Amino acid sequence: MSHGIYTAAAGARARHWQVDVIANNLANASTPGFRQIKVAFEEVMDKATSDSRHLVQVRPGRMSSSTGALVETGNTFDMALRGQGFFLTEEANGNRRLVRSAPFQRNADGHVVDPAGRALLTRSGSKLRIESNQRVTITGDGEVFLVNNDTSSTPNEKLAGIINIVDVPNRAGLSPAGQGAYMTTDLS
Repeated sequence: MSHGIYTAAAGARARHWQVDVIANNLANASTPGFRQIKVAFEEVMDKATSDSRHLVQVRPGRMSSSTGALVETGNTFDMALRGQGFFLTEEANGNRRLVRSAPFQRNADGHVVDPAGRALLTRSGSKLRIESNQRVTITGDGEVFLVNNDTSSTPNEKLAGIINIVDVPNRAGLSPAGQGAYMTTDLS
């Protein structure tokens, strides 16, 4: 019996997966914070039969570590990171996700959230909350200050929180969670 059909099928399956990954990369190329996934192939020997069969398998995708250009938007809550790290966010169900950049905004409860509704977390683990009429200043270190513009006195600032920026030992082990977010895995 010819085993060539198995080799061809394994190669076709691996190439199909590669095309899916490329399509996803193209579809998300303009998504803020998206990281390209790269595909790697490897040959494996199948010793299940007496004949040697050469099959192809796809290794787990590796996330690109290159960063895109930062764009000044003028919106106080549009944030992106330069260098290492991720913003730590939390979904409504409590799942935590990592994002590199997002056009954050205040929701109806005053929490600073990304477009998917994930709340931006502070170092203390709480959701960053800003009143709708409150002006803020955000420093390069992630400190969020509430600005008091009382006309009878000089403006003063009160620390609302420090944005939680985290990193993982192995970025290649992160798994895309959609909308520019990533979730940690055992590999990351």
